Amino acid sequence: MASNYFKLFSHAIRAATLFVALAALYTGRGSAGIFILVTLAVTLLFMRRDLVLLEESRATDWWELFTLLLFLVNALLLLSGLYYMPKLFWIDIPMHFWGGLVVGMWAWLVFGKEVSGRSFFYTWILVLGVVALIGVGWEFFEWIADRVLSQWYAFPRNQPNIDDVLGDLVMDLLGGVAGVLLLYKKSKQS
Repeated sequence: MASNYFKLFSHAIRAATLFVALAALYTGRGSAGIFILVTLAVTLLFMRRDLVLLEESRATDWWELFTLLLFLVNALLLLSGLYYMPKLFWIDIPMHFWGGLVVGMWAWLVFGKEVSGRSFFYTWILVLGVVALIGVGWEFFEWIADRVLSQWYAFPRNQPNIDDVLGDLVMDLLGGVAGVLLLYKKSKQS
């Protein structure tokens, strides 16, 4: 029964995120709307957990809700333009941390049973490798967006310099470490 509430709440968050994307498109923030729609499309994979290698469980329900809330907050920040205000240049730092945390938790949920006989160090390296791969992929996506959207639609640049890119990757990895530690501690308690 609780799983049904999780699914209902997940659908409500998706609907709210879709509304934010449509509002972005309607108000002339087309590139922000496109970013929001892309992340929303990725969340549709959660409805088919077997596609993202997750089993049905309470832990994956919580992970899905946490991830969707992260995407909704990110979408609202994009819509409001807070990402691009000079005084709030730091806003992407916690987002990269939380993104790394979510990816780290996902990697632990996916690979945790398969490496449970291995050492904690082996699992740690595997999960952080997945976090780094996703983080580098995201930075590559931002680089492409800078080259296309910035030039075509005068969209603000996502990567002003290499320091920003490296800082984002460090925050991704720190979030991944936090995710591993949280789930490792929880797995030891149960």
